[in-house]
Amino acid sequence: MDLQTTGGDLINTQFACLYGLHTYGIHKKSLNTVIKGSKSVIEKACDVQIDYRGYTETRTLCVAHLVGWDMKLGKPGLTARNALIPAGPKPVTIQLEEMVCFALKE
Repeated sequence: MDLQTTGGDLINTQFACLYGLHTYGIHKKSLNTVIKGSKSVIEKACDVQIDYRGYTETRTLCVAHLVGWDMKLGKPGLTARNALIPAGPKPVTIQLEEMVCFALKE
């Protein structure tokens, strides 16, 4: 999870290939991260079903080369799900309209 990634939620290119996820071309899209000058152009996306402890939704994820991550929910996905990210060693919580607030496990 990364609120500093704006412009889209991400999925690792290798992960998508390994699991045979269908990717498709999109209009070139800029992706910004917290690192100064770090800007990428995304050209592919895929639709992935995400399960939040019983509540599922399909999100469009931008396909990108990620190091050490299979998927990253960026600002779009986190704000859409009312994520609360506390400072310190506390869990991230998600508040869905259809469910009570719950903590994500690492």
